[in-house]
Amino acid sequence: MKISLRGILCTLAILVLTNVVKSQCSVNAGNDTTICQNRPLVRTAIVTPNGATIKWYLQGNSTNILSTSANINTALTVAGTFNYIIQVTSVTGANTCTDSDTIKVIVNPSPRINPGSTRTVCQENPLNITATVSPSSSSVNWYLLG
Repeated sequence: MKISLRGILCTLAILVLTNVVKSQCSVNAGNDTTICQNRPLVRTAIVTPNGATIKWYLQGNSTNILSTSANINTALTVAGTFNYIIQVTSVTGANTCTDSDTIKVIVNPSPRINPGSTRTVCQENPLNITATVSPSSSSVNWYLLG
């Protein structure tokens, strides 16, 4: 655009500022945990923003999606140490944001106990019971039913 002021030719430059708001996302899966085998992993992650695309999966197997919400509830049938990953993706216009968090889950083997065979004893006679427990680090609590 050209403007003539008092006979002087000036060039007016217009600077257009564009405020680009990038999509922001975050996820927090919580603390690492230890649970027993054959118990479920139950977790609710904190995800921002609402409406983000969510994927829970086991590290090394991103094609096997365990959940597509902030919640995961999956049975852990194998003992060992596993990394569960939650990934969120948010798209705002042409901007895409991806964030992820990992929790380490240690799955301890379920304890096994064998209290031995059924026994009959007379009242006021002592009863000695010895149980076989594995793993040996398991703790045992005895109680009487009924």
